[in-house]
Amino acid sequence: MASNHTTHYSLSQWQATDEVVRTDFNADNAKIDEALNGLRTDVDGKTGRSEIIREIELAEDTQRAVIDLTGMDWSQWECVFFSLACRSSMSNAGLAVGVNGFSASGHSSASGSAFYSDYPSPFLMALLPRHRPESPVQAVVFATKGGFAYAECTFRELRDLTIAYNADKLQKGTKITLWGIR
Repeated sequence: MASNHTTHYSLSQWQATDEVVRTDFNADNAKIDEALNGLRTDVDGKTGRSEIIREIELAEDTQRAVIDLTGMDWSQWECVFFSLACRSSMSNAGLAVGVNGFSASGHSSASGSAFYSDYPSPFLMALLPRHRPESPVQAVVFATKGGFAYAECTFRELRDLTIAYNADKLQKGTKITLWGIR
């Protein structure tokens, strides 16, 4: 039996005169396994400083998909990213992203009147709350027609992002991911 134990995990440490007992090894292995599992749990859903907030995979073809943002504490986030792996059968169908079900006015350098619009392609939108829920909704868009976008509402007032195609449908299996940096 071990006469000493480590400070942090109380793992067995034997003196030359201690009898080595198999149950000590088994108990130590269980502690190590639990600690490693806790470490893995802390890392799941995170990549560096970023973490996944929400993931959606469309269960059916649809013309619109809504990312519900109610209850989001924008004061906790420096940046929130929205990515869409588009699956569309038509390459000329217009993709639009609206704020609060398209009820809030939006503008972007890529399109005049929508928060954002483009042709289907994978894209990334970086929302910029900067820990200030009272600031206007602003985003930088990386896509075919990237640019800057803003909506005439604050992050506190932001309830959803709505993705819509004007001539086609988002196909079943399209993945939408919302992730952020605190």
